[in-house]
Amino acid sequence: MATTFTENTKENTSMRRLLWAGPLTAVIAGVVNVIVREIAVVLGTIPTDLFILQEPGVFISTLIQVLLGAVVFAVIIKFAKRPIRTFQIVASVALLLSLANPIMAANGMAPINVSISTATMFSMMVMHIVAGAIAIYLMPKLTREE
Repeated sequence: MATTFTENTKENTSMRRLLWAGPLTAVIAGVVNVIVREIAVVLGTIPTDLFILQEPGVFISTLIQVLLGAVVFAVIIKFAKRPIRTFQIVASVALLLSLANPIMAANGMAPINVSISTATMFSMMVMHIVAGAIAIYLMPKLTREE
């Protein structure tokens, strides 16, 4: 006897919910990244005087990047048949590409002419992954209509 499974291809997402879910996700990711940065400073992997990784810069850059992700998600909601799945794929690819920045900085190829240690590079990569994971998980969850 054959069993068939039907998949619900309609993912109910709300653009209206994204208006508050995007900024909320961005603030949460920013706060968590500042906490990760503080842990890395205590562990000695991020120097306290490294200007590109001060608390305001970490928070603001995380906020901006996640808000840009929300804009991308809005476009995806508008046009995709499966907006949540599509967003998760696009955001995962963007996260992987973002890891190039710490790698370039560790190799002296940062556009702002700063070089960082390998330990700082890994700390930055952790911050990228943490912010990306929060955005990839939380934003779709908060925009889903039941």
